[in-house]
Amino acid sequence: MDGYAVVDLETTGVRPGLHDRVIEVAIVHLDRNGTVTEEWCTLVNPLRDLGPRSVHRINAADVRGAPTFDRVAGGIVARLRNRVLVAHKLSFDATFLRTEFARLGIPVPIDGVDGLCTMRLAEDFLGGAARSLSACCTIAGIRIDVAHSALHDARAAAHLFGYYLRLAGRPEPWQDLLFSAGTKVWPHLGDEDPPTLRRGEGDQTAHFLSRLDDRTTRRPSQEASETYLQALDNALLDRYLSLSEQDSLVELAHSLGIGSAAALELHRTYLASLTATGRGGEEGQRDLRLVADLLGLPPSTVDILRTASGPALRTAPRRDSFRLSPGDRVVFTGETEEPREWWEQRAAAAGLAVTPPNVSRKTRLVVAADPDSLSSKAQKARAYGIPIITEEAFTRLLMEMSEAPPGAGTTPRSRQRGVDSGVLP
Repeated sequence: MDGYAVVDLETTGVRPGLHDRVIEVAIVHLDRNGTVTEEWCTLVNPLRDLGPRSVHRINAADVRGAPTFDRVAGGIVARLRNRVLVAHKLSFDATFLRTEFARLGIPVPIDGVDGLCTMRLAEDFLGGAARSLSACCTIAGIRIDVAHSALHDARAAAHLFGYYLRLAGRPEPWQDLLFSAGTKVWPHLGDEDPPTLRRGEGDQTAHFLSRLDDRTTRRPSQEASETYLQALDNALLDRYLSLSEQDSLVELAHSLGIGSAAALELHRTYLASLTATGRGGEEGQRDLRLVADLLGLPPSTVDILRTASGPALRTAPRRDSFRLSPGDRVVFTGETEEPREWWEQRAAAAGLAVTPPNVSRKTRLVVAADPDSLSSKAQKARAYGIPIITEEAFTRLLMEMSEAPPGAGTTPRSRQRGVDSGVLP
């Protein structure tokens, strides 16, 4: 009789049988007196889109480096063995855990009956006045620091169950569960302390330029420079560099033999092209400074290029702006802020093709709720080199379509995303 294991999960949705997955799991151990003896938590990479981020506030960038469920399964089993499973809405958490193990072909003694549900116990200990974890904790005088965070919710449920324990006294009304917990047969999966990743631990703060080889000093070929600039233009379409885009740029630079110094020179070339052809006024200035920051260039670079009167600006390469044209195929992925149907209607009204909804080489653009989306659509788009942009950026492109004169936005496919590859003297 080792006590209790209080579990909370964050998931991509509410239907484990329809491909929803666990994306965060927390387990808090309590002894028979209700004292916390251990806490364990990790994000889980579901290898798919994360669903309603507005609920769990987990982004794809957070879980990219997190272990998949098969890698933490041993750690979960080790922390549930010989303990009574406790959760708020036990049937939900138990079903998701059992389904995840079933995907691995591993039977586990987890169900929504042989355990304790703090929501159901509220009828006995709180007079049935509340059902949600937040409401139950309020009545019991327990504080929840961050709602819909697996660890904080597991802590809150653990404290709530401790409150029930003090009211129940000894012997506990569920004493049979305590004795039967030690008789359950659990698989031995090994790796009881697998690598974990908590929220905020996977953020990358260093600029991607720092990951390039600083020993490579040779000047890249014209073809290599243009390939890199096209990829850079592709990534900056929505003025946001996702971690996936940064990884792709680093990988491309390595494959082309472009070191950090050469990449920085190409970044200056790219910014010069925007300065030569971009918008004026304060809005244009803000845009240039944003791009400079994304490229790892000091803000003063914008001022230098703006005031250039010599060959640096006059010979700056001209950039063909990306524009959508009627007939272009656009695909949407993820739980967008506005309903998917609303975006598809707007796109269709602008003359864009929204069917078929799958990504192919003919797709011009993918609009994602999360630019680092792990969905199969996003993964295929990256493989094809198709831009993945935010909803905000797509709105801007739709506005540009409505403002464009007839015939605009029809640059040849070979130049749609290109920037001439000249470098500044």
